Amino acid sequence: MNNNLQIKKKMRVKSKTENLASIRGFISENAGNAGLSPEAIDDIILAVDEACTNIIKHAYKSLPDGEIIIEIDYTSQKFTVKLIDYGNSFDHRLI
Repeated sequence: MNNNLQIKKKMRVKSKTENLASIRGFISENAGNAGLSPEAIDDIILAVDEACTNIIKHAYKSLPDGEIIIEIDYTSQKFTVKLIDYGNSFDHRLI
């Protein structure tokens, strides 16, 4: 990959557990294109899968009409995944 090249990708899905496989595929493909090791790809997929599951269960209360946006931004030096949802926020003061 060109050291100066920055790649940005975006995926939008509804808050359904059936969409987790598509999200994992999206992450896997792009992390592979970024040149990450299989171990790093597996770790990122696991983290994103768990975060999206939490969004579905807690932010959207398992309602299937919510939206999850997955943004990937990477260069030869950095791979970033950003998750966006519009569900209920987490109140850390309740812990």
